[in-house]
Amino acid sequence: MGISKRLRDSVGSRGWQAPERLLNKEGQMSAVDLFSFGCLLFFCMTDGNHPFGDMLERDMNIVDDKKDLFLVADIPEAFDLISYLLEPNPESRPTAADVYNHPLFWDHKTRIDLLRNRSYRGRI
Repeated sequence: MGISKRLRDSVGSRGWQAPERLLNKEGQMSAVDLFSFGCLLFFCMTDGNHPFGDMLERDMNIVDDKKDLFLVADIPEAFDLISYLLEPNPESRPTAADVYNHPLFWDHKTRIDLLRNRSYRGRI
């Protein structure tokens, strides 16, 4: 990832870099890392699939914003967060705090409390 120690001329693994890195544009290091985290999160949640396809086409798909999130489409919280992390514009990506506080990572009690509070609103 972007803040890791640079080895030789490497700036990340092929197929896991943010589009701004692939296009040799300057960008915020945290936004680059959060893009890579989005790829990794999708990879872990889908048993080794990549949101930008096969290894040979990933970099081009990243640059062209051709992602396929169908494997997480039935998990709304995951789809929302991964879509947000994989935004092509680094300024549109979430912060680390946004990710930490995202509903995907809420515990069961927090989810139930939110639903309970929303469902009772306006009934009094």
